[in-house]
Amino acid sequence: MRAKPPFLVHNKYLRWMFRTQLLELKKAAPRDERSTMPKFLSAARVSDLRPGEGKQVIVRDKPMALFNVEGQFYAINYICPHMGGPLGEGKLDGFVVSCPWHGWTFDVRTGLPDHPGGHAVSAYEVLVEGDEVKIGWLKKPETP
Repeated sequence: MRAKPPFLVHNKYLRWMFRTQLLELKKAAPRDERSTMPKFLSAARVSDLRPGEGKQVIVRDKPMALFNVEGQFYAINYICPHMGGPLGEGKLDGFVVSCPWHGWTFDVRTGLPDHPGGHAVSAYEVLVEGDEVKIGWLKKPETP
């Protein structure tokens, strides 16, 4: 009977040690970043945006465009997917914002283009508490 070469025994030990340490790390770390962060973070005051206006806000280190449409607030990604234009500075017509650089249009309620075949931007949950406008996580896509 032949003895196992020493490097095989050593590798088996290293694999066992790595798995053990990995399991310990998984137990110590939270499963999801959302579980440790508040769902909604303050982004602006209701009085900061008149109806028909948009502005840039930063939430969770991410630039977002916040819009006031007839007293309802909506948040989408600030950056246009076409050439990086500032959607928060775009013209708002009803629920549709157009990028000021090249005119790409998006529905602020869903982030979807207002025409077939266009690119979408992310849309976020918005909550108004008193005079405070808070932005949450990504909205779940609507199913037809």
